[in-house]
Amino acid sequence: MSARFLRSWVAVIACLIGLIPAAAAANGNSRVTRDYQAGSYTRYDGETDATMTDCSINKRAQNEPTVAVDPHNTNVVTAGSNDYCAATVNGDVWAGYYRSTNGGASWNDSLVPGYPDDNSAAGLASPAHGQCGAAGDPTQSFDRSGRLFYGFICFNRGKPVNGSTYVTTYDQDGGHYLRTVLVAQGSPSGQFSSGLFQDKINLAVDQTNGSNSGNVYVAWSRYSGRAANNVVL
Repeated sequence: MSARFLRSWVAVIACLIGLIPAAAAANGNSRVTRDYQAGSYTRYDGETDATMTDCSINKRAQNEPTVAVDPHNTNVVTAGSNDYCAATVNGDVWAGYYRSTNGGASWNDSLVPGYPDDNSAAGLASPAHGQCGAAGDPTQSFDRSGRLFYGFICFNRGKPVNGSTYVTTYDQDGGHYLRTVLVAQGSPSGQFSSGLFQDKINLAVDQTNGSNSGNVYVAWSRYSGRAANNVVL
């Protein structure tokens, strides 16, 4: 191999390494939920409550994770899960929301506002608050300007079931909570054998430069009692 050819490859590799966020290049795996460290969970507004305090130390399970990278700032990575840390105070699982600003090297942990014990302004204003006690099936995607859209389902395990789909929006590269909206309402009797239950949500955002850039697409399964379930977009 000639010295000139070798120098060319070194230059190419150096350019590629430069595209990787520094934190991601310097670190391997990192733990997202620090549920062994007091104060690691905080509310959307940086404050705390009984749920955040308990989530920080109770070492409960998280499953069905989701992750998104911000195209507006690729050092920002967000994740979500069915976070059972909420169960000890609220009685059931809630949608976890976790955000990193250094390529995933470290994380700030929280829950989507609206859990039963959430008495914050955003929590009380959420259409999920008081309607359902268990939230999960997280799905999320950014638009090109750094707005994050986080979809989830929320329901009760007994009647009224109210199995519905919701989308929460964060702006400022996922760092600022804006609102939660109801997408599709389930019925109080909405179990799989009766009523209407909205389930298995998935969400995507058009990140192209085209005329539909920024459009948010949500799909889910609609269970209508004993009838065949339908996929809804």
